[in-house]
Amino acid sequence: MPAMLPAMRTKSSKPFPNGKGSKRSGGEAPLPATHGATRLQPKAIRSVAIVGPGRLGATLAAALHAAGIAVTEIVARSGAEPQRRAQAVAKPLGAKVSAIATAKLHADVVWICVPDERIGTVAEELTTRLWAIRNQSAGNQSAKSATRPATRPMAQNLVVFHSSGLLTSGELAPLARLGLAVASVHPLMTFVKGSSPPLRGVPFATEGTARALRVARQLVRTLGGAPFQIAKEEKPAYHAFCTFACPLLTCLLASAERVGELAGVAPGPAARRILTPILRQTIANYSELGAARGFSGPLVRGDVATVRRHLQVLDELPLERESYLALARAATETLPVGHPIGLIAALREAGESKAKAKPKRLPRRK
Repeated sequence: MPAMLPAMRTKSSKPFPNGKGSKRSGGEAPLPATHGATRLQPKAIRSVAIVGPGRLGATLAAALHAAGIAVTEIVARSGAEPQRRAQAVAKPLGAKVSAIATAKLHADVVWICVPDERIGTVAEELTTRLWAIRNQSAGNQSAKSATRPATRPMAQNLVVFHSSGLLTSGELAPLARLGLAVASVHPLMTFVKGSSPPLRGVPFATEGTARALRVARQLVRTLGGAPFQIAKEEKPAYHAFCTFACPLLTCLLASAERVGELAGVAPGPAARRILTPILRQTIANYSELGAARGFSGPLVRGDVATVRRHLQVLDELPLERESYLALARAATETLPVGHPIGLIAALREAGESKAKAKPKRLPRRK
């Protein structure tokens, strides 16, 4: 499938997509290095610790290892099953496995790859662990002080990322208060069970403190990815943009399979085999020509009669009929359509009418 990056802004000085500068987070005042630490330079990234051995964490760990970056540690929740999954990821890479409470965190970068709802908790747990490590190193603090929130900077050389597309680097505020550089670094790619996509050419949206962004750009380029910067306040819109491009597109294809059943096309492998060639060409057209020039079908021709026939047969599938109407209306607003007045009138009329046929209940796809 053709690459889809030529028009994307990937210069670190400009965020995606509107060129506004991103706001810098706190936590980067010049601080004295901790005992035995050396200040990390962007071109000297040698090691990464991954927190979370899920699909994203496993993919990143393997890609980093293949790119010559040492994966020192896979950190997972306590418990037999999370530790077993971590061991499966770590063993081929020669990495150690630990829980946060015992993690060594001997790495230039710690990359958090856990679900969004756990990022804040993990940041707090890492803060507690780093405070404990500092006290152990200094050898002059009591065990009780190792559990209280840190108020002094430490491990200045360490950089911490999380990988959420929605949440900002603000989720890592406890770590930023330690003086660490923090950022959100999100690969614009889908990671599902049974698939391990390559990261070469994949865009990574970055947002965070200046030093963390410099490290992120270097690390992403080492992976063969394309870093681009966005502003903190733009992350919800960015994530909605990603959701349209992937999960909602998959939902649309699942709906297409249901419509295919009305035409006698078996769902699953048979439908995918039939649809895949036109899907590939549609994506190629969009990538090479853009949405307007890559748009085809009855709406472009202004074929009102065909659209009416489609809506009639979709009376049996109310959800799919509703999706068809919503997308067709969007097309009349955003894409070149023929006979727009007639199409808009037909769509308005269809939206006001109720499906007369009894809905046909089809099994949910697994």
